[in-house]
Amino acid sequence: MADDEKDGKVTYVVNLMSSPITARVLSDKSVVTEEYVKLFSSTEQSVKEANGYGVDVGVPEVGDLGVKYDTSSESQQKEQSLKEGYKKLQHYLQTAGFVTIAPFRSLRFSTAKRLNYVTIFVDGILKCSDNWNTSDAEVYVDHDATIGSNTKVKIAPYYDDDLFSHAFQAKMVDALEKFKELYRYAKSSDGAKVVSGSTSKEIAQCGVDFIGMNFASSELLSIVAQRWFGASVKRLYAFGVEIETMPKDEVAYLLKEISQQALDLSDAWETLAGWYMQMSDQIEKTIEDIIKDNKDAEQAVKDIREAKQKELDERLQHQHKWGTGAKIGLGILTLGAAVPAMNAHNERMDEINEKFRSQLDDAVKGMEEIAEVVNKIENLSKSLDEMTKFCKLMAAYFQLQFQNFKNWGSTHATQAADIGFLSWSPEKCATWIIDLNRASFQSYETAIQKKLVKKKRGGSELKKINAEWLEDVCDVEPADAAAMEAGIKGLTVAGEVQYKFVKKTWDDDVKWMETQQKSIESVNKFLLRIQINAAFIEKGVVPTMRKAVVLKTFKNVEISPQKSAQKILQ
Repeated sequence: MADDEKDGKVTYVVNLMSSPITARVLSDKSVVTEEYVKLFSSTEQSVKEANGYGVDVGVPEVGDLGVKYDTSSESQQKEQSLKEGYKKLQHYLQTAGFVTIAPFRSLRFSTAKRLNYVTIFVDGILKCSDNWNTSDAEVYVDHDATIGSNTKVKIAPYYDDDLFSHAFQAKMVDALEKFKELYRYAKSSDGAKVVSGSTSKEIAQCGVDFIGMNFASSELLSIVAQRWFGASVKRLYAFGVEIETMPKDEVAYLLKEISQQALDLSDAWETLAGWYMQMSDQIEKTIEDIIKDNKDAEQAVKDIREAKQKELDERLQHQHKWGTGAKIGLGILTLGAAVPAMNAHNERMDEINEKFRSQLDDAVKGMEEIAEVVNKIENLSKSLDEMTKFCKLMAAYFQLQFQNFKNWGSTHATQAADIGFLSWSPEKCATWIIDLNRASFQSYETAIQKKLVKKKRGGSELKKINAEWLEDVCDVEPADAAAMEAGIKGLTVAGEVQYKFVKKTWDDDVKWMETQQKSIESVNKFLLRIQINAAFIEKGVVPTMRKAVVLKTFKNVEISPQKSAQKILQ
């Protein structure tokens, strides 16, 4: 812990809500006047009503907040008023030391004194006023907008922007809940006014494929955790294992097995990275189609409104209604007989005009309704952005694991090969010696094999076999015995060098294993949380076929998103 934290000079503000908050921490009391309290509240409300995500300190223009207005004069006036108020509010907030804290994030404030004054706006409302002072190290805004604090830092470190942080996990669970809401809304009577049937099917496909992919990844991570770290690796690199006391032939055997499995897993990680990149592209395509549907729906109702307006304008321009003077004049000439007909004509024209005006009003109302639907779909579609980010992070993570396991596996596979002879049987040793020069040594094979088996001299005893022993015990000619000894020395010396290196790097390997294990367990825990809290199940949707993972060193276990999704959908 830093010295300033010990002295109480650091205060963390943690935002546990799914919307931004605006906060400041000062060592001296500074009051927010009623004018700016009201201005913040009204600006926040106006920004959100115009499809923005809320006030964000440091963002200079309301357009950068997602604010959208139509082209009517009334809307233009509202926009201009909001721009002026927002500019004034921005100047004040920045000058007064406020910052915006994103959802599920923490921010560190350094001050000169132990006792600090905290001010927090939540959803445009001043929830934590200027006279609230605290010496606590951590202040948090809970998911229900309540304010709390801790004397010591407890939760702030978990809310950074890391893949495994509480912040990212909370955002993902929240996004997947909104994704399910998006799909339900797209299929509703209101949503169907905007989202086409084909786009609705794409959303469902994304949901099924996404959860199937996460289930499949979780299956692989579980195998790695239980059958690799929990079994193979544990025998060589577990806590308490002393490599110095282990038989060399056992070390050689285990190292070979573990390195082969690591290479097998590296291929699996690469396949998973490919899954998530494909999923990312699939989600981005769905986002594009939703945007297109939104624009098409808005344009369709806009076209209807313009057509109705044009039709009414043309009718008013060309229609003929009898005026009062005309009715008096013609009435005199016809002794009043024409007046009732003239009145009836005018009434019919009024009815027709009223009908067209009503149709125009309906068209305008339709535009407003569609705008509301589009607005809701746009907000819910932001969940797809989070899913895309997740897929890209997972792809990057598994690509990194691919490189980690490939490098480790390749290096240790070479080591395992060089010291592999330590686990050879006497029969294998005899065959290897003869194969040094089979054309010249084949006549000795039976004798050498018989003696090695009798003496139980396997790979770990191979270095004890020299020219003298071969001559005396196996009746090998001196020149051939010397050649055999040279070959054996070449193998055993290289093996001894590698074995020393294996022992030297053993501690580093243990740390590498611990790091990878914690990382993999963390990701798996995250995926399980997603499955429990945000599983998406839609009957009738066939999972997309993707390349399967086949773990050859784990009895050919096969894992694929489509198989995992089918288990859920059944």
